[in-house]
Amino acid sequence: MRLNIPFIFQFIFAIMANMKGQGGIQMLLTAEQEAQQTVTGARNMKMTRLRQAKQEADREAAAYRAYLEDEHRRKDLEVAVVSIKGKILFGLLF
Repeated sequence: MRLNIPFIFQFIFAIMANMKGQGGIQMLLTAEQEAQQTVTGARNMKMTRLRQAKQEADREAAAYRAYLEDEHRRKDLEVAVVSIKGKILFGLLF
């Protein structure tokens, strides 16, 4: 009957069964340290990518916000010009 153990544990158990003495234990400790370094490196790369993505998103948001503010100012100016033209025209007619 096959045990329901994830493959990695089956692999480790097989290695441990084939190893004898301190050499096998040292080999496992070395493998564990290398795995930890790999995981740490991957985590650091992920955090770097996340920081870069956040910085890019912040820049894009700031640019879009500036665009919307400019559009709002332009519309306000158009409304003011139309209002002034209307007052001038109304003053000339009456």
